[in-house]
Amino acid sequence: MNVDNVKIDLRPGGAYSMVFNQADGEAHGLSGVYREISPPERLVMTWVWDHGDLAGIETLVTIELAEAGAETELTLTHEKLPSQNSLDLHRQGWTSSFICLDRVVEEGGLS
Repeated sequence: MNVDNVKIDLRPGGAYSMVFNQADGEAHGLSGVYREISPPERLVMTWVWDHGDLAGIETLVTIELAEAGAETELTLTHEKLPSQNSLDLHRQGWTSSFICLDRVVEEGGLS
């Protein structure tokens, strides 16, 4: 999967959007609005898909970062998901994203 058409207005009230392109050629748009930006501890944003059962339904994502010794602990909360199925699918997606991020960090891709 790759992501393109990324637009970010990183400020409270600013919008973001992107398109996730899957290997099978299917594309899914995602957009939202930043509600809170408190560097370096907290980011809160709405999350709205443009397809499927969740099309047009606004959910809420909160990312919190905390020092944990020499490391950083990340806590993600994704609220207002309307069903167990959507919760399971988002858990799978977020977990996959964090596995990829961990690989990038281990390989020294972020500095």
